[in-house]
Amino acid sequence: EIVHAKSFDITLPEQADVLVADVHSTFGLQEQGLSAMLDARTRLVKAGGRVVPATMQLHVAPAEAADEYNSKVAAWRRIAHGINLEPVRDLAVNSLHPARLSAEQLLAPPARLCTVDFAHADSVHLAGRIRVTATRAGTLHGLCGGIVTTLADRLEISNLPGDPGTSNFAHAFLPIDTPVPVPKGDDVEIQVDSYDGDEVRWSVAVTATGTGATRRFTHSTFLSRTLSQETLRKRDPGYRPGLSARGRLERDR
Repeated sequence: EIVHAKSFDITLPEQADVLVADVHSTFGLQEQGLSAMLDARTRLVKAGGRVVPATMQLHVAPAEAADEYNSKVAAWRRIAHGINLEPVRDLAVNSLHPARLSAEQLLAPPARLCTVDFAHADSVHLAGRIRVTATRAGTLHGLCGGIVTTLADRLEISNLPGDPGTSNFAHAFLPIDTPVPVPKGDDVEIQVDSYDGDEVRWSVAVTATGTGATRRFTHSTFLSRTLSQETLRKRDPGYRPGLSARGRLERDR
């Protein structure tokens, strides 16, 4: 039986044995994908029921991606028909962009940030911090983010550069504000926080092996949103909804 509704809004006459969800995105889960899975697992699935996918790993690697950076970020640093497009660049450099990078473009192999166990997860906040060493010299334009998902019994799909074609998902390109030359052997520290696939924050620190000098970059998809004061007010933990003028009219008529 097919029910056409959001999972948040439905109830079932009896709890199910299996939950199957396709909520993948280029770098983790779709917006509200994790909260939807946790809600469905809690309300709609029997205790001990099977959850598919079982786990998801978030991986990240420093990347040399000049074409992607130039087309998605640097292209906005110009004046077109008398209009300064620089403000759009500020939005672009704080956005996740779908990309298809090769393994040769990575300055270090992908490293696992965190793992989500969907049968036991109890938070929509995913976070991880790693430190990698550049295995070759190049220019750091941003991060390549991808996933390795275990569906069940060691059956995996991945969108990491160089992995077999188990998925047609692009991976994510997370740019930094200014490209940085990175010699082989330099340390790159990466931290990523994701809130229910809705907001992502990434920090990158590049430390030169010889001098110890560090360059730091911090970006967030929050800074790429055009949010009204009313939208921000509704995100306040203390917000309580009330009837609009039209709502009061319909109530009283």
